[in-house]
Amino acid sequence: MTRTLPYDVQGSIKSLLLRMANLSKYRREFLEGAQATTGGRSSKVSTATQ
Repeated sequence: MTRTLPYDVQGSIKSLLLRMANLSKYRREFLEGAQATTGGRSSKVSTATQ
């Protein structure tokens, strides 16, 4: 059986999830037409070889 997380850790996770939800909401609201970045490294392949 798994152990429960301590209350302070549970609180930290909850606040992090709430912040992420708010960020997603504001991003959809204010940056509706903006294209999302995929992150990671940029491609070094030239357009001729693609």
